[in-house]
Amino acid sequence: MDGHSSSGPVTVLLLAALTSSALGQDPLYFEEGKPLVLTPPKHKDVITSVVWQINGDLVLESVNDELEFYRSFKGRTELDKSTAQLTVNNTRQSDAGEYRVEINDVLQSQVYTVKVIKKVPKPKVEVRTL
Repeated sequence: MDGHSSSGPVTVLLLAALTSSALGQDPLYFEEGKPLVLTPPKHKDVITSVVWQINGDLVLESVNDELEFYRSFKGRTELDKSTAQLTVNNTRQSDAGEYRVEINDVLQSQVYTVKVIKKVPKPKVEVRTL
């Protein structure tokens, strides 16, 4: 042995897995047609700018009093400027993906993995004699 550890890559992978788990990256399930609401952790400073993205594409940009929505999010998306909470109304299958938020020019560590599911119909129970 030359005194060097060969566990470097294993340690990095383990750390990445633990970090991913600690950041709460479990999928969030939303029913198709219902609102999709994503709320970042409380921010200690006054929020002056917010940028939400899905899979690297812009959802919205808010700087001071200017608010711009992009693509299919126009007309059905809201932003609470005081908390950076994102609400997408009438959720569609195309809204599924990884959402990230940048607040005051700082990309937040939280990744929101959104899955959109269809409503499960209520089962019908029928009683019959044998």
